[in-house]
Amino acid sequence: MAHSVIITTPMPTWDETVERYGLSEAEQKFVIRLVDRKASRRSEGRAGTDRRIRSASLKSAQTGARKVGPTARKKINRARASA
Repeated sequence: MAHSVIITTPMPTWDETVERYGLSEAEQKFVIRLVDRKASRRSEGRAGTDRRIRSASLKSAQTGARKVGPTARKKINRARASA
């Protein structure tokens, strides 16, 4: 049986990232704003639009599953019986 292994990758510093991608000062400020915005959304918790979007997609997935339900199963069972 295989053993579990934890692989760690070193995280580049901000200076290494800027140097690697050749970001201008304006691009650096833009990236920092994006990261800060993402971090502030995480600190808000699960409340807000993120939860509403997830619940709406979950409801649509559940209703779609109901439509396929019994009739599809009957057809599959008939196909298996005839095979």
